Amino acid sequence: MKRIRTVRDFAAAIALVALLSILGATSKHMARAAYAASGCSISTLTGNYGFTQTGFFNFSKNGGGGYAPTADVGIANFDGTGHFTAMFTDSTNGKITTGLSAPGTYTVDSNCTGTMTIVNVTSPGENANYTTVILGGGTEMMAISTNNEATQTVSIKKQ
Repeated sequence: MKRIRTVRDFAAAIALVALLSILGATSKHMARAAYAASGCSISTLTGNYGFTQTGFFNFSKNGGGGYAPTADVGIANFDGTGHFTAMFTDSTNGKITTGLSAPGTYTVDSNCTGTMTIVNVTSPGENANYTTVILGGGTEMMAISTNNEATQTVSIKKQ
């Protein structure tokens, strides 16, 4: 009887150690809570930034043929007061258009998130709207389109 109790106790101890090991390994890989940085303002974005934008846009509502790939590359100048001008080259479904320029506006919240609106020069009357996050004290920004007919992301880096 004593031997059975010893074996049972030993098995319980092994099971406990195994369980603690599993929980410890799992907690190392569990997602940590995300908190946005603080300390940003509208003047965090000032000067020239290089950018790329890639994704897809739905042209079917304008009599086109559905979703088409789109990409842009260029330079945007942010004035530190909520306005910018972008100069870029666009490729939409393989059609290249160079020498484009578009004005825009942006907002910045204290947690370094914000919005950006670009006047869409390739489809007059349709602005391109984005949700943004600023990184590295204003050295980078990432954005994603909030337009229903677009799946686009933007990467922006200070020159």
